[in-house]
Parts: sequence; C-alpha cells; structure tokens
Amino acid sequence: MKIRLPHAWLAVGLSLGFTAQGKWRYNAVMRSSKKRRAQKPPPTLMEHLPRLAVAVVPVGGVGAMAWNLLAPGGSGAIVQVKVPELSALAEQGRQAFDKNCVPCLGLQCRRPCLCRSPGLGGQAILAGESCMLKLGSGLLVGALVFCAALLGSTPSSAGAPLAARDSDEAGVQVVVTPTAVGPGLAIWEFEISMQTHSKPLTEDLSQLAVLVDDAGRPYAPIAWQGDPPGGHHRTGILSFTAPAELPAFFELRLDRVGGAGIRTFRWELK
Repeated sequence: MKIRLPHAWLAVGLSLGFTAQGKWRYNAVMRSSKKRRAQKPPPTLMEHLPRLAVAVVPVGGVGAMAWNLLAPGGSGAIVQVKVPELSALAEQGRQAFDKNCVPCLGLQCRRPCLCRSPGLGGQAILAGESCMLKLGSGLLVGALVFCAALLGSTPSSAGAPLAARDSDEAGVQVVVTPTAVGPGLAIWEFEISMQTHSKPLTEDLSQLAVLVDDAGRPYAPIAWQGDPPGGHHRTGILSFTAPAELPAFFELRLDRVGGAGIRTFRWELK
C-alpha cells in the first residue's frame, strides 16, 4: 500500500494535535484538582473517628488478650472458698489421691496457685504467671484424668464395697456398714445404726467394740462420732486404726449391746 506524502504529513499533524490536546486537558484537570484541594479545609478529628474506631477495636481486643495472658499479676479476681469438712467417703478419696497422685505430681497439685520464686526487693514475681496458670491447669487436669484411669484399671484386693451386716437380739437391732475399709487407708470406719422400742440405748460403743484381724490381733476403737448415749435410735461412725497388713478377713465384735452377748460381724477381704 502506497501513502502519498501530503497524507502522511496530515496523519502526523493530527497525531501531534491530539497528543497536545490530551496533555492540555490533563494539565487542566490537575490544576483544577490542586485548586480544589487547596480550597478544601483539612479533615477534622470527627471525620477520622469512624476509621479510628475500626482500627482501635481489633487492636484493643488483641492487646487485652495479650495482657490477660502475659501480665505478671494476672487479671482474675481472688475468690475466697470455704471448704467444708470431708465426709468419710471423701476423706477416703483424698487419702487415695495423696498416695497415688501426689508422688507423681508433687505437692504443687494441692496448692491454689503456682509457687512464686522471690524476686528483687523481696517481692514474689513470676513473669507470665497467668498464662502459666492456665497451662498448668490444663496439664493438671490431664494428669488427674490419667491417675484416675490408672486407679480405675488397677485391680483392688478388697474387691467390691463391703456389704452391711445386721444383728437383731434382745430387742435391739444393730446394722454395721463398712464405709472406709481397705488397703491404703490409715483409719477404718464403720457406720453403726442401733434401734429399739423397748429400752434406752445407753451403751458406749467406744468401750464395748473391738476389731479383730485374721491373726486374732485386737484393735480398740479410737473415736465415736455420732449420737450420744440415750434414746431408741442411735447412728454414728466408729473408727479404728487400720491393720498394718491387709488381713484375709476381719471381725467387728460388739459386747453387751442391749443386754445381749457378743455380736460378731465378719467380712472377707481376700
């Protein structure tokens, strides 16, 4: 295709014209924009407030979480808890926990908080204590579950809970239930219930009861916690020092309760 010279010059001229016109328009737009920016007042704090709020809320939340986890003093409130007196069954569980879990976990597992090392100026300082408490709590829960699983899977030489024994003589019914008897216990406890409709129950069981193991060794009661002498219905807990070795069987003997002879209650352990 052949292009004549006048036509080529025309094309070049039009190109240069459009380029110059575009540049002029660009400059005019830029000058107008600068003029508007110069005339417009700078934005105030209220105009920036929504943007600041959007930025501050997540940053503040992250900061609060970091402070809660890493602050030396922690952020939880101290709650005073009054622990009631343990029942016989609960005391048995505490003794089993002390025997089986404390040797692995240490005494730290029975404290309300982590042990603090003395810092500068005699103050107790532990960096990141709150975070460590949470981590330690999780580890402690896992350890307790593990210990509970071990205790549950370990066969007990005592077998199932010992059944109650009863005796009905001389118009007085006596029911004896072992509540804390077995290996690993320093104190054995028996719940004794007596009832009659013919005479007052004035006997002192701490003087009339004796525990006898399979070798014939007697153990005198060390405590009676229950109803005092008198009345027609009495219930309480009779405690003995546990035998040094777990016997194959044992007997609890009550003498002259209600005017009867020796009442013997026997349980097999092995």
